[in-house]
Amino acid sequence: MQWWQRGGVLYRAAGPAASTFPLPAPDQGARVVLLEDVSAFQLRAWEPGQGWRNLPAAAPARAGATGLELVLGLRAEGEGAARGFRRVFALD
Repeated sequence: MQWWQRGGVLYRAAGPAASTFPLPAPDQGARVVLLEDVSAFQLRAWEPGQGWRNLPAAAPARAGATGLELVLGLRAEGEGAARGFRRVFALD
């Protein structure tokens, strides 16, 4: 699965399921609009001993990542400032 922001729109595309890496590339033609009026989108992985690592990164996150952070900035119609949303997920 791949997520990206272009302009003020957040998209998602998914590829075929697989049980080994590297995963098949997502089909960009089958992209889905998830959110509009997005002013910021960031994903980071927590790697013990290394700290937060921005995703996607040149080097992939290690299998030992124990957390994932999602940060979104959303603009509501008629509002000047973006509203922030942050969620941290623990990975088992």
